[in-house]
Amino acid sequence: MPRDPRLYLADIVDLRNILVHEYSGIDDRVVWLVARHRVPILRGEAMSLLASLDR
Repeated sequence: MPRDPRLYLADIVDLRNILVHEYSGIDDRVVWLVARHRVPILRGEAMSLLASLDR
């Protein structure tokens, strides 16, 4: 069973704050890994949640 995407909210907000406020300290490799590996997972879980709301 996928994790509820709302549980990722704190992590998403934290990453956003780092990207916006600590731009000079960002490790491009970490951002790339998140974009390539975690965003697709989160998208799939969010789509599943949305589909379950339509039922």
